[in-house]
Formats: sequence, C-alpha cells, structure tokens
Amino acid sequence: VIEKTTANAQHAFYYKVLNVAAATVEHGNGAQTDIKSVTVFTEGSACKAQRLATAAVGTNLSNAKKLLKDGGATRFVLIDQNGNFLQNP
Repeated sequence: VIEKTTANAQHAFYYKVLNVAAATVEHGNGAQTDIKSVTVFTEGSACKAQRLATAAVGTNLSNAKKLLKDGGATRFVLIDQNGNFLQNP
C-alpha cells in the first residue's frame, strides 16, 4: 500500500498460526532520516507492529532501535539509506 500523502510504502500482516504480526514501512524519497525501511515483528497484533514501524521510520537508527526494543518488538530489521541491514536477534 502506498500512502498518497507521504509516498510511504506500508504493509502489515497477522500470521494466526504463529500468533505473529509483521509490518513494513518504507520512508519516501524526501526522507530526513537515516532510515529507509523498517520491518517489525510482534506477538499478536498487526496494529502494534504497524505503529512501531511507523514511529521508528521517522527517527534515526539509534532512537529506532531503542523505541522498538522498549515497545515490545519481537524482532526487527532496519535498512539505512545506504541499503545496510541492522537487525535484532
């Protein structure tokens, strides 16, 4: 899904079998952040995963890591503007 007001790509899924939700938010071309994309995995709620990913993509890498860990993300993958991957376990 491309949000027309900001040109950000957003995806959220809930996997009932595993009770895991995933959300990916990609920042638009006019990004004022060092983050290009965030994918978040949480237990039980696609809304929670989407909120965390949306909040994280608007910050910088170090603040995003703290926000996602404190916010209860089970796993996450951050991609910076150079295409480098940063993930937790």
